[in-house]
Amino acid sequence: MQTQVSSPGKLLILGEHIVLNGFPGLGIPLSLFLDARFDGTVSRVASSSRAASASRSSRASQLQICSDTSLPEDFCMYLEKTSKEQGLAIPQGTIHIRSDIPTGRGLGSSAALCSSLAKIILKHNKMVLSRKRVWHFAHMLEQYFHKPASGIDTAISAYARPLLVQTNKKETPLAPSSAPPLALAPSSAPFPAPALKIREIEQKRDIYLVLATLPRTRPSSEAIQHVQQEFQKNPLLLNSLQNHTEKAIENLLSQTHAQHAAHAPYEAHEKQRNKSLAVAIDSIHEILSDLGLCTKSMQRAIRAAKQAGAFSAKLSGAGFGGAFVSFCASEDDANKVQKVLQKNKEINFLVKTTFLSYKN
Repeated sequence: MQTQVSSPGKLLILGEHIVLNGFPGLGIPLSLFLDARFDGTVSRVASSSRAASASRSSRASQLQICSDTSLPEDFCMYLEKTSKEQGLAIPQGTIHIRSDIPTGRGLGSSAALCSSLAKIILKHNKMVLSRKRVWHFAHMLEQYFHKPASGIDTAISAYARPLLVQTNKKETPLAPSSAPPLALAPSSAPFPAPALKIREIEQKRDIYLVLATLPRTRPSSEAIQHVQQEFQKNPLLLNSLQNHTEKAIENLLSQTHAQHAAHAPYEAHEKQRNKSLAVAIDSIHEILSDLGLCTKSMQRAIRAAKQAGAFSAKLSGAGFGGAFVSFCASEDDANKVQKVLQKNKEINFLVKTTFLSYKN
């Protein structure tokens, strides 16, 4: 019997660093996927940097993971141990992994892996694959890669929906949304829940994104530690970043109302909204740059993206290199930005996507 599942990568558009302090952030799933296929046979492929072989349990069960990207050799042992601790049986056979999500770029490759594996294990145990249940189990699995994990990446991957996310460190309200807070019966998600509030986003905007990544100059853990120390020295810096982020989120999630069309053409209204959004995003990026998170290579790439047609661009993620995203008003502008960035030999990953577009 075969089982096939898929999980997307993620992008935290807004809220990097402040979300760890209890303020809202906005994340979207990407049109980049990790596919997992389980079959009941054990592959004879030897363990290598391209294939991670399984451990054996005391009950002589056998599970092997064969991946097109490298996996730690003891991850399968962790998967089996964690599953058993939650009373879940492990299937005997091979899980084949294929992914187009680049690793080590902050795009949720490990979250997509854990979400897909969670789906396979839960299906094997004949459990309903509610998004909340998949998220909570995937969150447990991701502790192997990121401990402690916030739960943000696995939430976006498991729900495969744009989400407002907020840690429970502060009781600040989530940004306005027509979607009610998510709530499922406790029995539908028996695994320990992350300390995270989430809300699905339904609104759409005609905004195109060009996502690119550059090599990191320092680990993301150092970037996080550095920023938190700066926030402690200067709380006003955190408040300023929070204010600009909330304005950007509110702008992105606002809808065009009928009264706007009566006073001005739709195109003029959208142009003005994008101009206001650019002010907020540029302010966010300026603060992140002042914190030393944006490398010279990224600054050059962002300037080129703006000159090519992006109305704004910002660092996305922890910083010291890594990902940045360009915001474009039209697909034509996005194509121009993508074409320019393709010429940048320092960029090691580039993809065009849309805002709030992916549907599971």
